Amino acid sequence: MLSSPSQEEKNCQNDIQHMEKANGGIRDRELAGHGLGTLQLEVEGIIVLHPTPSNDPNDPLNFSQGYKIYLTLVACIAVFLSNYLAAGPTVDIVNIAIAYTGLPPDVPKTAYFFTASALFQGVGLFVWSPLFTKYGRRPVYVISYIGLSASVLLCVLIKKNYAVELVGRLGVGFFSGAAESLAPITITDIFFTHERGRYLAMYQTALSIGVSFGIIISGAVAQQTGSFSNIYWVGFSLISAATVLVCFSFPETAWRRTAQENTLQADRDGGSIQSDGGRTVPVKKKYTERLAIFSGTYTEENWFKIFSRPFGLLLLPAVAWGTLCFASTIGFLVAISSVFSVALGQPPYNFNAQQSGFCFAGGVVGAVLAIPIGGHLGDWVANRATHRAGGVRQPEYRLPAIIPSLITAPAGLLAFGLGIAHKVHWMVPVLGLGLLNFAIATGSNVALAYAIDVYKPIASEVVVAILGWKAVVGFALSYGTNQWIAAEGFQNAFGEMAAICAGCLLLALPLGVFGARLRKATLEWRITSWIRWSDDRDDLDIVLH
Repeated sequence: MLSSPSQEEKNCQNDIQHMEKANGGIRDRELAGHGLGTLQLEVEGIIVLHPTPSNDPNDPLNFSQGYKIYLTLVACIAVFLSNYLAAGPTVDIVNIAIAYTGLPPDVPKTAYFFTASALFQGVGLFVWSPLFTKYGRRPVYVISYIGLSASVLLCVLIKKNYAVELVGRLGVGFFSGAAESLAPITITDIFFTHERGRYLAMYQTALSIGVSFGIIISGAVAQQTGSFSNIYWVGFSLISAATVLVCFSFPETAWRRTAQENTLQADRDGGSIQSDGGRTVPVKKKYTERLAIFSGTYTEENWFKIFSRPFGLLLLPAVAWGTLCFASTIGFLVAISSVFSVALGQPPYNFNAQQSGFCFAGGVVGAVLAIPIGGHLGDWVANRATHRAGGVRQPEYRLPAIIPSLITAPAGLLAFGLGIAHKVHWMVPVLGLGLLNFAIATGSNVALAYAIDVYKPIASEVVVAILGWKAVVGFALSYGTNQWIAAEGFQNAFGEMAAICAGCLLLALPLGVFGARLRKATLEWRITSWIRWSDDRDDLDIVLH
């Protein structure tokens, strides 16, 4: 027998009806992906919600704002912890080298623990992408968190065995790749276009301070306990706690938005249907149903096409630019993390591991200060331009928010390089770290949000393309930075990095002018035609007549 709907479900229906009335009535619907980010986002001063939420209380877009923020924080914790373990132990790399290679310490051989881990983080992105795209986010969240915990435990239980440590580090990289890529996808799943940027800024901040804060914690732990192994014990404790949160409080956030979703989605996912005056209203799932590991498939595309698409996406300007921005900001932060311990351990600084780690406090401060600039500013700039354009949103409206990063990223690299080269006060390289982390949390966020705005239906592959190729560049930089500095010196090497970074960020200018034409024309090229996605990947867009 059918029961009556709850007050929460009635409120959900009323909200949808109110939105439709405010928008002047919905006359037609068509696939959003066909517009490549061009949306009717405002009508008579009222924001049109995009993607269009269903009347199903299980739809992630209908989660309460507080719950959405909670899910964002949990997702960002994973990003923070994966970067904590990626870079943190490098603060004590000399002692690690002694433990695994003996005396004299073989630092380059020990560095493979971290460079190989960075490479496998990129490899993991490409492997996990087809899985969480086709089968949902939750199974990959659960498997990757458990795998990450096991890999960290392996690093600490079997000590002073180079081969075992390398396997553990490869596992850390591989499983953390899933956490790093799932966070922006989760944010895209649960937030609307007009508010997405501010929450992606939280992700960028976690990505940035994970390195900085990880090095601070690791330096203090190594110095105070006298053992680098305790760095991993701290990481294992934190990751285990996060694993519990994911397993017992993190639902599936993927959702198939089809024309019949109001009646078919709940039935496919196992929910019952209630009657409401002749209409069907899905029932909110029980706790155990929401936390099912598998909840079905979310696209009919084959695995190989999803896997291969990130390789072709680099041919598209929005994704190529996003990749360059990530590689030239986060990649150069990786370069700094691979040399700072040695640089600050020499005269006139003579810093120990803890003192070197505390220098990354500048990075934490810079990233935290960037949250309102990187997120709210980007959304405000884009929403204001949308209002001026009669409510029509173009992805390029977000690009002016890149301006602060154009100043702070090159300035940060120059401050660090020149400060070390000329042996000035330690506050100068610390200031450089702060400026660079500020730029990462602002500029990289603008680039990522822009690429997602353009190619929202295939956001998972877009994120993988940007983060995966960033990881490859990070691997190359962590492997080659010492040689670069040995050949050019700190001043010239970081001067060249600053010039490269500024050049990459400045590409926002031609994109702002020609972006609309480029994103439509490039997807029609024969060489990129195979990138196009199936209709079941599209959101439904509201088209007003």
